[in-house]
Amino acid sequence: MVFIATMNGSVYAMDAPSATSPLWQVSLETAPPSTALPNVSDVNPQIGILSTPVIDVSAQVLYVVAEAFESSAPVSRCTRYRCSMAKRRGTDRW
Repeated sequence: MVFIATMNGSVYAMDAPSATSPLWQVSLETAPPSTALPNVSDVNPQIGILSTPVIDVSAQVLYVVAEAFESSAPVSRCTRYRCSMAKRRGTDRW
């Protein structure tokens, strides 16, 4: 099984030998535009999941760190959060 995390804020699980279609796909919060963060010029156009996912093999859990854009009056801001999902199904573990 291969896991793919994107800057769009999505996580995919693929069967490594066939890789024809995802076994599962999860879309996290709306990824913020890179212009929403100060001093970010090397990432474009948005920042969803920038880091490598981590797998806890014994617990069968996949962890990712993602950026989310919270747009609410009077302030819009970016928030970083951790997400855990069941490795086999992609369902939320927290």
